[in-house]
Amino acid sequence: MNQPQFNKLLRNAVIAALPLAGTISCVATEAKPEPETIKKTEVTKETKQETKADPCRTGETTTKSAKESFSSQLQLQKQPLTAQQCLSLCKERFEGARVGGFNDLVKLESFDASNCKTLNRPFSLVVPGGQYPTPSTLLSCDVEYTAVHSPYTCPRPVPGRMPNGLHLKNSQAATQSSINVLGQYLADMTAMETAAISAFYNLSLELEAYDAPAELIARAQQAVLEETRHSEMAALLAASLDAEMPEVTVDDFCLRSLYEIALENAVEGCVNETFAAACGLWQSEYAQLDVFRKVIGHITEEEMGHAALSWEIHQWIMPQLSELQQEQIRVAQAEAVESLVSDFKQESNPVLQQAFGLPTKDDAARLFTQLKNSVWDVISLPASKQVLVQA
Repeated sequence: MNQPQFNKLLRNAVIAALPLAGTISCVATEAKPEPETIKKTEVTKETKQETKADPCRTGETTTKSAKESFSSQLQLQKQPLTAQQCLSLCKERFEGARVGGFNDLVKLESFDASNCKTLNRPFSLVVPGGQYPTPSTLLSCDVEYTAVHSPYTCPRPVPGRMPNGLHLKNSQAATQSSINVLGQYLADMTAMETAAISAFYNLSLELEAYDAPAELIARAQQAVLEETRHSEMAALLAASLDAEMPEVTVDDFCLRSLYEIALENAVEGCVNETFAAACGLWQSEYAQLDVFRKVIGHITEEEMGHAALSWEIHQWIMPQLSELQQEQIRVAQAEAVESLVSDFKQESNPVLQQAFGLPTKDDAARLFTQLKNSVWDVISLPASKQVLVQA
């Protein structure tokens, strides 16, 4: 599927889902990137209480105690870490990845780490003109903690391509209170566009490493420049409303297997980016905040190109994988669509709905139906994982 074909499919899907009256746009609640390796989670206790301090966290808070294995990629350490330094770094990385940002976790009430260690591991970075060995460090530890979770109930911008190893953390003030919901929406949008810069930069390096067609590499490199402009435009809008900007950090680049790249592209690109592009088309038409409508219109034209690139990478990379790997990717795509559908089952904040053109849940369901029928069906989801979306 080339870009003109993709653009036509996407525009037709959006047109077919147009409501007879009212406004619609597309902003999901929280997307949850998984930058860390998590396993062996054991929840040992849970309590609930009401919270009213933050209009974007109006549901029940939940306090949980759990044990996990946690890992994070670091820059190569020049000096070996002491045991205490390792434990301190583990807490810092865990808290940075989990607290604030786009996560439900509001704060850590207690934290303890053990069995902390680092492993140096080289990989090869392929760039024009040669191949260079590049070191990295993997931090791993076992953690036990008690954390307060509070669902974020205000809709957020639909994420496009998020990079592997992403860490998002709001300032303390923004985490405790999100009174300025319009500004926080734009700050979240800025963070997502900023994260996408690293996502496409890392993607371009990986495409080079696996000898992808030159056109795909060039388009990924161009997307880096475009996402940089998107981030700058969103930041200007957020600054005009005095919004608190989340801190965005991404782990150092580490070359992954072809399967890992394909899996991320299938979910982040073919599902999330495709949906974000469709949403941008809607917002550019229905958002009542005039300056935002103009900005999102410009951004969306380029985001459609990024989504089309994802599908072309998908077509190039899938035949190189085993049948089992291809099936696992199809299942992951189906689950990603199900997750997006679930995000739209609540009504939008009326202030945000008017400013940014947010959807009712019925309008959003109709859009999902059209996207599934005219775009996502090309994924060829297995029958056991077909997504049912009722308008």
